[in-house]
Amino acid sequence: MNPTVVKELEATVLVDNDGCSGLTGEWGLAFHIVYRGHRILLDAGSSGLFASNAALLGIDLSAVDCAVLSHAHYDHSLGLETFFGLNAAAPLYVSRHTAEDCYHRELFSKRYIGVPVGMLDRFSSRIVRTGDAPSELFDGVWVVPHRSPCCSCTARRSHLYRRIDGHFVPDDFMHEQSLVFETESGPVVFSSCSHSGLKTVVADVEGLFPGISPAAFAGGLHLFRSGRRAVRETADIIRANAGMMVYAGHCTGDTALRVLTVGFPDRVVRLQTGTRILF
Repeated sequence: MNPTVVKELEATVLVDNDGCSGLTGEWGLAFHIVYRGHRILLDAGSSGLFASNAALLGIDLSAVDCAVLSHAHYDHSLGLETFFGLNAAAPLYVSRHTAEDCYHRELFSKRYIGVPVGMLDRFSSRIVRTGDAPSELFDGVWVVPHRSPCCSCTARRSHLYRRIDGHFVPDDFMHEQSLVFETESGPVVFSSCSHSGLKTVVADVEGLFPGISPAAFAGGLHLFRSGRRAVRETADIIRANAGMMVYAGHCTGDTALRVLTVGFPDRVVRLQTGTRILF
């Protein structure tokens, strides 16, 4: 009889673009993560669907200890009010730069794509602002902000803007952060959209843990509006980090996912609603 193997980390995708095994998908992302006894919600999709899927998976959202918002876009934050209704105490960690200021350009107009209007004020007692340096939420659990000069290029390509002092400027993604867990295998990184690029995400994590490369990446790679060059550069980063598993979905895009899963069949896994990651 084999002994029970206790894992340090177990992550379940509560919602992703693709549904699976009776679970419904939507354009959005949400993870439920159990790490050394702590229960964490990372993002909440673009509706309350993540909560319905959690119930089907037997995951009790009222038992979550804290929630983290990766960045201030609707497809990661619109479900948060549902979460607050199900969980009476867990704090929500957001970047100090998170505000109601994110827009998408559509022809000659701009559409608001940010956090639910008024949510930051209505639930201010539950919200904790993180700063411009990595911070430790629990022992071994970090939020890591990312800065890259390429962010403005990503913003223009994807038509993403912030409204600051009445002016629309390309999004600098100052409001974005990754969630990083220390494990015996190495850091496990959750970066929901990686607007700063996989290279920057990996470099920032290695800066936090000098000499230690990530054991895994999970989230979106924001390649769905990118050309071959960006996909090729991402493949180069995966190749250079030979020990890193990659669990990619959401904004990665179907074309990029096909290229990466064919190129790295043993190391790149396509996320779906219900996917479980164990370390």
